[in-house]
Amino acid sequence: MNNSSEKKQHKVLRELLKDSSRSDREIAKKIGLSQPTISRIKKQLIEEGSIRTFSAIPNFSKLGFKIMALTFVKIKPDMTNERPYRPGHQKVQKWLQNKPNVIFSDYCRGMDMNAVLISLHYSYHEFEKFLSDNQNEVGNLVTEVKNVLIDLSSKEGLKSFDFSCLADAKEETE
Repeated sequence: MNNSSEKKQHKVLRELLKDSSRSDREIAKKIGLSQPTISRIKKQLIEEGSIRTFSAIPNFSKLGFKIMALTFVKIKPDMTNERPYRPGHQKVQKWLQNKPNVIFSDYCRGMDMNAVLISLHYSYHEFEKFLSDNQNEVGNLVTEVKNVLIDLSSKEGLKSFDFSCLADAKEETE
């Protein structure tokens, strides 16, 4: 892909980050391209995996969630080796797929932990049940679990969860 195509893709992606509910025609007008060009670029972004889905970011507390949990996990050392770790990895992936309140999970580095997940919960009791289920189903794969709980009912948050700010982030090459 040439530099001009990449720049057009980045412009479209930034506009979609600001508000993905806008029509291709509105985005075209905003950045000075034709509507068919915007539609083609969106299709390319989806096919190459730069856009996974178009989804609203709700106010979690208005949906009844009271807690956002950041759960940090230390996976057993033998589970991180390439071959023996595959079955454990697949077991955890399957478990996560059946937990609709888990909105993100991946491997990480830091705080002497190597995996993290972000989950939403209706109550502290429901969070405790989530932890218990986790321990029962995949607890044999980890040596340590630490949690940070965020009170979603707080009216004085520092910054709302939103992707639109990424539209204004400077790229390293700029």
